[in-house]
Amino acid sequence: MPKFEATSCSQCGKSFGPGDSGYSHCADHIGTDAARALLAWDDSEKAGPDYGSMTRDTHPDGEAIWQCWWSDQQRLCERAFDMAREAVKIGTPDDPPKRMRALYEGEKRAGLLKSNEEYEQEMIDAGRGHLLRR
Repeated sequence: MPKFEATSCSQCGKSFGPGDSGYSHCADHIGTDAARALLAWDDSEKAGPDYGSMTRDTHPDGEAIWQCWWSDQQRLCERAFDMAREAVKIGTPDDPPKRMRALYEGEKRAGLLKSNEEYEQEMIDAGRGHLLRR
């Protein structure tokens, strides 16, 4: 059970819903935001377009549905990577570990940190093994 009904960032005011604590600075949550955006993109990528009980070829608006889904995927992916790039910029140019801290912590909390072997196996299991560089 969360300690607070609503949490937020003191710096930007962004609301995060129920939780045990909020954030003092945007730098503390921007990595988590990027990780969530990447997960949302990945979930949608795995689900694919919604044609109901039909397919792209049999639905009368199949091509339009696919194009709308694809366009949304492009925007979501671009947003997620923009957020990740912003997280990497945090800190000073001469302090790379500090610049990476928010993104690292966000990925850690979201369970995104995996070994190369785990990542490769996940790609193979998802039928995307051909995309791996070997």
